[in-house]
Amino acid sequence: MGTTYYDVVPVGENWAMKVAGHDQAWYYPTQSEALDVAMNAARKIWETTGIRSGVRLQLANGQWQRKRTFGAVTPFPKSSGQP
Repeated sequence: MGTTYYDVVPVGENWAMKVAGHDQAWYYPTQSEALDVAMNAARKIWETTGIRSGVRLQLANGQWQRKRTFGAVTPFPKSSGQP
């Protein structure tokens, strides 16, 4: 299963937090507020469902900076015949 990302992006003079791949967004006056909400949402989904989640911040140049992830990568199961 992949990672659910909560993205924090600049929108004019405000900041939006949204789940990657979805249109719904929540707007905040500061980057700090949007990041706090995203961190709390990512942590909560990991704690309640076990779904790996993370927070990304979109930089001015359009690149993404990964801020935090919750949950480990699920290892591949060992195939039969391997130790």
